[in-house]
Amino acid sequence: MKRNIEIVRLKDGYNFKKAIEEAKHHSPYYEEKLLLDVADKIIAEMESDDISRVELAKRLGVSPAYITKVLRGHANLTIESLAKIAFALGKKWECSMVDVKEKKNLYFHPHTNRKTAIAEKKASY
Repeated sequence: MKRNIEIVRLKDGYNFKKAIEEAKHHSPYYEEKLLLDVADKIIAEMESDDISRVELAKRLGVSPAYITKVLRGHANLTIESLAKIAFALGKKWECSMVDVKEKKNLYFHPHTNRKTAIAEKKASY
């Protein structure tokens, strides 16, 4: 799947912050973010259980190159492949959907030393 990315060019140069904020108004931003979030979660689980990509590939019956593709967020994952990956890690997925306008604060998880997002709903009074 080819995605079109547009960099905002201003008279005084590129404004990547503005480009990111503009991208948040379109679904491809969230598609890419979801792929990267899933990859990050798989990496965190692999690290916590000390499972290498070669070991995960063996468990799934796929090549280590495919696992690398998944971990880089470049694989077009199906629900089936996500379930297989989780099962190979001795895990299962749980899903949730949140409002696009929810603000997230990042903090370091004490057990994994990885960034974790905590959603805070903006109060509308």
